[in-house]
Amino acid sequence: MNIENVKELIRATEADQESQSHLDKKLNTAKKMLYGVVAAQCAAMVFGFVGLMKINQQMKGAVGVLSDISTFSAFDSISFFPAFTIVVAILTLRELQSQNVWGWVASIFVFLIAVPSWSLPFSILGLLSILDVQVRTRFLKQLDINI
Repeated sequence: MNIENVKELIRATEADQESQSHLDKKLNTAKKMLYGVVAAQCAAMVFGFVGLMKINQQMKGAVGVLSDISTFSAFDSISFFPAFTIVVAILTLRELQSQNVWGWVASIFVFLIAVPSWSLPFSILGLLSILDVQVRTRFLKQLDINI
């Protein structure tokens, strides 16, 4: 090995380190945005529950006694989407931390289904970070897909 080969090897190693650093930054941003989605969905569940309790109290005065079962069944239908999103986001975080390719696919799914909710900013920023060119290329190589 001569000096030029060593210099080229050092440059290639530095470029790989910079690329890995960029990849890690984007994945960390995506993880933070998944935490944001979870927090926004929790807030949506609490807001829905408080809103239903207020409606129940107002209806008791106007109509009579409403059963608590109707309130909780209505809450179940309102809270299903946020609860589903929270569970999938938490499972996705575990897969994304191990840089599993299915964690990447699931994170795209979570960000897309969370767009029409309170977590819109987290979803957009998460999609931008997870669909970055270097991140996308790394995971698509694992899937053996050429785009």
